[in-house]
Amino acid sequence: MEKGSVHCLLLPLATGRLLVPAALVAHVQTLDEATNQSIEPGDDAPAWLAGNIHWRGHTLPLIAPDYPTLETSTPPIAILHTLNQQSGPEFFACLLSALPTFLQLPARKISWTKEQKQPLPCVLGAVKLDDGIAWIPDLESLEASFQSGI
Repeated sequence: MEKGSVHCLLLPLATGRLLVPAALVAHVQTLDEATNQSIEPGDDAPAWLAGNIHWRGHTLPLIAPDYPTLETSTPPIAILHTLNQQSGPEFFACLLSALPTFLQLPARKISWTKEQKQPLPCVLGAVKLDDGIAWIPDLESLEASFQSGI
């Protein structure tokens, strides 16, 4: 293991890729394993929030901007830990277009880029990887949007 490397998971979305610390991901499974019921968005929910699912006794917000257009009922989802578990949900879920990829990135190989087209709101910015662009989510903003009545 190279000193100064970052253990990450690359989460493929239909609209782009998110790069998150590996420790943030609690579980990966298919959507049909998480819910046997229809997922209904809240009245004031943004388009990128499909609604809530249930996982291990928790109700989780499901980030899924392309949920209404899914052609399969068994896409993978990633269950992620939240940062501020005292005032909001402990976890949230993110709909994926494929299984995540584990990366051990040398810190020197991670560089910010000026990519403009964001796959979701609540992103800090884009980083350039060997095989393209990945987005770093703004978890504090994202979690604040969960707490604001969505």
